Amino acid sequence: MLQAKCKRDYHKFSDPALETRVNQVENGIYTNPLIFSSPPITQAEYTNIQEGYITAVSEYNTYGIVKKTALTTSRGKMISTVDLIASYVDERAQGDESIIILAGFEPTSTTMHSSQPLSVIENFTLTRTNPLEITVLIPPITGYGSISYFCICSEGAPIENLSIANGQIVLDNVTTKIRFDYTKSKKKVFQGLSSTVTYYFYVFASNAVSVSPISVVKSIVAVV
Repeated sequence: MLQAKCKRDYHKFSDPALETRVNQVENGIYTNPLIFSSPPITQAEYTNIQEGYITAVSEYNTYGIVKKTALTTSRGKMISTVDLIASYVDERAQGDESIIILAGFEPTSTTMHSSQPLSVIENFTLTRTNPLEITVLIPPITGYGSISYFCICSEGAPIENLSIANGQIVLDNVTTKIRFDYTKSKKKVFQGLSSTVTYYFYVFASNAVSVSPISVVKSIVAVV
């Protein structure tokens, strides 16, 4: 039997997914002082690194490649900080999955499953297939057991603070029309859309042991 530890899958996360994990870890560690009484850094130090990373992401999204080095440096510092806390949680948990989950991490598998936990879906395509119709194609995930594929569509504006926590979708302050496709197929067809409106799409998947993080958003305009 393997001993559960904190998964370091966030090393390969997109920035939106990494931001979600960073928030989960902050909430898990610093709101449970009876369990995590002596984290390796203070909440103020963690928040300072977190805010620097979020600022770097925002500036990169605004100014592009000229901010790439700053984003890479800030992202690396953020991941190293989460790694430091993960090591602390591993020592504190001693294989107890409930403590690992409480800390905001996902536990590694303690048995050899044919299905392994899923990471974020990096690539998917959007195509206008008919008037006022958009088709989403998600690339197949192989080697992770039986996979179900899901898609969320937002009309007119992206969804703020969209995340998945413990397999549950979290929508915060939603003011746009939202469509969900839970048909489990890799191909999603959204019909009856509005002309000249921009639609924003997010995808994720699940298998027997996990739900993947939400993907990076992609957008396309529906036209007649």
